[in-house]
Amino acid sequence: MTLPTDALGVYDLLAADVTLAALLGTYLTAQGTTMPAIATLWPGESLPGGTVARGVEVVIARGTTGTNEPDLTDGGTIGRTIRLYATQWEPVSGAQNLEAAVARIGRILPGATWQPVSLPDGLTGLGQYAIRWEQSEAVVWQEN
Repeated sequence: MTLPTDALGVYDLLAADVTLAALLGTYLTAQGTTMPAIATLWPGESLPGGTVARGVEVVIARGTTGTNEPDLTDGGTIGRTIRLYATQWEPVSGAQNLEAAVARIGRILPGATWQPVSLPDGLTGLGQYAIRWEQSEAVVWQEN
């Protein structure tokens, strides 16, 4: 299986997983549309106004961090790290699936690590995990 190299690829991989989808909560938009609570957002970006998350939400941070590792032939590899945040909001039907969702993400993204973190000021979720995934397959680049 080829693993994704960016946040949108991680979104596609996670959103397609039936087991994870069953653990996710929902977004309810101001227009009344309901969708799975999984998104990719840039730092400081918000969901559309009036959107409410219930249950477990997974946000994949857009933009990767990483390192360049040059080699001796004017090329090298770029290692990439993608960050995700899983938050337990008001449970849907009493289900609190945060730990199960984080464990599932850990199975989908080999080598992912996670730890509980405090919610940012002003958020009223029940708990949150920060997930860090470093790709095991680095992107190779070559100077011309």
